[in-house]
Amino acid sequence: VLIVIGASFAMGTVGVTAGTASLILGQLLISGIVDSLGWGGQAPIPFSWQRILGLLLMGIAIFLLVPKSK
Repeated sequence: VLIVIGASFAMGTVGVTAGTASLILGQLLISGIVDSLGWGGQAPIPFSWQRILGLLLMGIAIFLLVPKSK
């Protein structure tokens, strides 16, 4: 329920592209945390510099997608 409400709010505020990219970034961030802690029943997969760099680049891309107010 919170994801649907948050997505509806985000799409109206920052636009569809930035809102969708933000949802994907959030899912990737949470899945990285779950993987690094081993909560999925598997062996933990630590954060590598490649994973951190990918999340950082996606965050920068979302920042560039958000429309600037005049």
